[in-house]
Amino acid sequence: MSPADICDGGQPWTTPGQVDVFNLAPVCMGAPGGQYINRALRTAPGHGMTTANAPADAYLLVIQLGHYSSGAVDTWCDGRHFLSPPQGPGSFFISDLHHVWEADIREPFHTLSMRVSRAALDAFADENDMAVGALRCPVSHQQCDMTFRGLALALLPALTNPAEGGPLFLDYTFRTALAYVVSRYGVSPTSRPRRAPCGLAPWQQRRVATYVDENLGEPILLTDLARECSLSPSYFGKAFKSTHGCPPHKWVLKRRIERATELLLGSKLPLADIALAVGFTDQSHFTRVFSRHMRTPPAAWRRARMT
Repeated sequence: MSPADICDGGQPWTTPGQVDVFNLAPVCMGAPGGQYINRALRTAPGHGMTTANAPADAYLLVIQLGHYSSGAVDTWCDGRHFLSPPQGPGSFFISDLHHVWEADIREPFHTLSMRVSRAALDAFADENDMAVGALRCPVSHQQCDMTFRGLALALLPALTNPAEGGPLFLDYTFRTALAYVVSRYGVSPTSRPRRAPCGLAPWQQRRVATYVDENLGEPILLTDLARECSLSPSYFGKAFKSTHGCPPHKWVLKRRIERATELLLGSKLPLADIALAVGFTDQSHFTRVFSRHMRTPPAAWRRARMT
């Protein structure tokens, strides 16, 4: 499957063959337009021209994790040339994809970008009772944004090894980043009166717990959990955290570990089968996560309690 297929037509600005590291993850926000997160790292100079985007009703949020010196990048917007200013770690800008963007990159770089369609942005704003006219932070007036950089760095392990985070973590973090960007870079940030998220009702807590327990062996999305509660994903995420004191992806991971301990004690299943039964990609992934949470590998944990 090509990057364009993964991203619903939203072609990234570089390709795996042009960089040393290329991580690409689609994000499910329940809206069309090709939302994705893309990390690109090149350690040698001479990348050359980027892939020109097809005009789209969308934005590309770009954070530099590395450093460009002055004169390292020539940029064209709708065919008009300008020299990009120096960009250091934390440099952040937003490209309006109504325009066609191209760049000639001559130095090494390390970049993370998030693509969000206007439809997804409007749906997100509506869920949060906000009015967003546009997002503005052009490359010519880039900002040093260490908050967004911190969110980007938090995503790197999940992008490098998708089994570490899973779609629930990516979706939740993408929405957190989008909420921050809307609040800081939204042209019309005036909010309508917000409904303060209350905790989940008892019936919603039961529905979530039942759904998670019945689907532990499968990927679990934020949209799936929100649908069980008849809530929007954004509102559900806030209500869930208000109830449980942690975001949904951490609670689901805790439940996977709890179920794994039940199987370790109550069955003779091998570790590989237990790993798959509770939603880990393989025994190695299960052992790594279990050891981090329980401070001992699952095999040793089982032996200590069976003797």
